[in-house]
Amino acid sequence: MSRVPDIDSQEILELFLKEDTAIKAYVHAAIPRKHEAEDVQQEIWKTVCEKIGTFDRSRPFRPWLMGIARLEVLKWRQRHARNREYPTEQVLTLLETDLDALHDEIDERKQHLSECLKQLPDSQRGLLQRKYVENWAYQQMADHFRKSLASLQMQMTRIRRALRKCMDQKRGIQEELA
Repeated sequence: MSRVPDIDSQEILELFLKEDTAIKAYVHAAIPRKHEAEDVQQEIWKTVCEKIGTFDRSRPFRPWLMGIARLEVLKWRQRHARNREYPTEQVLTLLETDLDALHDEIDERKQHLSECLKQLPDSQRGLLQRKYVENWAYQQMADHFRKSLASLQMQMTRIRRALRKCMDQKRGIQEELA
């Protein structure tokens, strides 16, 4: 195969970010142990970086990426072939099919979440940032914001409920339009 013109690093990053959720979902469904799944994800992205020059930009990125992901998961399975707790190749094929079917729904939900997050006050977005992006523990957050653990947890519950309600409303509106 002839080498395609180099893809700039910004374009590669955008392609990765767009598909990261799908890759995580596939790998974590195929490999039950979190640390092992994360290791395989690293191998997938490493392989993608090594082979990105062979990617045909006239074709969709996702199927090419999923092919690499499937091969990396299969390599991992071969190394762990004696362990019967891991999914069979037929199950992996079903996961891929289901993931492709869910792709649009995942993208739609991400869009709704982004819109709903923008509607939250900065203080609430800050709490979510610390908890889910920076991975702060609840106790760490309570200490930092000088709140009781119970009140912080209740506030986070209310924020998540508000986000769920907003997302449900957006999905309901879209279903009415469809």
